Amino acid sequence: KRRASSGKKSKKSQKTATPTARVETAKRTTSVKRQNTGPFVPSLVQRCLEFIGTNPSLVFSAAPYCEDGVQKVFRDVLTTWDSSKRSEVRLPALVEKTFPFLRKLDLSEAQVNFASLAHCHNLVSLSVKNTNIGDKELQGLLQANNNLQNLDISSCRYITNPGILTAMCGRVPNLLSLKLNNNTEFEGRSLKQIIRRCPNLTRIGLSFCVKLSSIDLEHLKELKHLTSLDLSGSQHTTGILGGVLAACPKLKSLKLSHTETNDRLLYCIMQGCKKLTKLRLDYAGTLSKKVLMDLPAILPNLVDLSIAGQLYADDFVIDQITSCCLFLQKLDVSYTLFSGNFFITKTYDHLTGLIVNGCTNIPNHGHFIQRIRAACPKLVRFQALNIAPSKQEENEEGQEEDEEEEMDAISI
Repeated sequence: KRRASSGKKSKKSQKTATPTARVETAKRTTSVKRQNTGPFVPSLVQRCLEFIGTNPSLVFSAAPYCEDGVQKVFRDVLTTWDSSKRSEVRLPALVEKTFPFLRKLDLSEAQVNFASLAHCHNLVSLSVKNTNIGDKELQGLLQANNNLQNLDISSCRYITNPGILTAMCGRVPNLLSLKLNNNTEFEGRSLKQIIRRCPNLTRIGLSFCVKLSSIDLEHLKELKHLTSLDLSGSQHTTGILGGVLAACPKLKSLKLSHTETNDRLLYCIMQGCKKLTKLRLDYAGTLSKKVLMDLPAILPNLVDLSIAGQLYADDFVIDQITSCCLFLQKLDVSYTLFSGNFFITKTYDHLTGLIVNGCTNIPNHGHFIQRIRAACPKLVRFQALNIAPSKQEENEEGQEEDEEEEMDAISI
């Protein structure tokens, strides 16, 4: 009633007011409106803080990180918010308010002042891949987050072997996943101590850790619950590695890209790790046609397979793999003898991703894409780079060029 009466009074006053008074009141109302709306960012920050308070499992991603300290934040809140276009809110000021609530933090490839992370106490997942983090900063983070389960310190050149050991000394007993990829100075002694201090590890990444020998990799036998292993770029995959992997019957994901894998090792892997669903053998030595033919019979539950660069992987082998592995969804046959002729008569409803980069045996590209569409109706990812045109297409292009040259000569 009061609002209605005040509204009536204001209307009456507006009718009786002079034109100058009306102009002044209009200016006041517009200024009040501007003051009430205010800048866009504080209200957005307030909404973000409220959202984080009610959603402690929010993922905070700081990559890519802008040069001036302003970057994209809260992608889970409002799809994509680019603060560089809307305000000058600095990241550390926002970090101090939000970090106590965060459970997952991704700072990959970010140039961050790690002193601002002192408010993190509830992290479960942390990624500092390819950052400028050092030994002291890592020790402080692990000491403040005893419940950490996932840790990624790949490509961190300022972290040393003693620093890793002191940082993980009894501070992360619940660690389940550890990635040490591309740490070229990582040694076998450190791996031994880490495995003893974190016996519950289920996923470990050691790709391109060139200082690890085959004897050092033997310590992986102690991880009884290992389900994922990345040894890409390792120089010691032969020898005792077959026995090591045979002692990991729960292994589901194995990466041996750019290694010297042979038939004997692959047979040991297939016999000991029959629960494998993801296997990457791209450029992993030269495997024979026989072992590639036996692969789907021994590992029928494969979901993701890469045999890129295998010289003996022809249409017969690839047809055998795609026909027998009924759960196969992603297949990479780049730089092989693949031509795709078997797609004419068969369909593969389970295949959702296919990569055929560098396969020069593929015939007419237009007809090949039509075959792919008909044979793989659920395909959502298809990549075909560095494929040379077929001879028929080259001849057609040559004929067109000759005709164009003749027309140019006639016009001249």
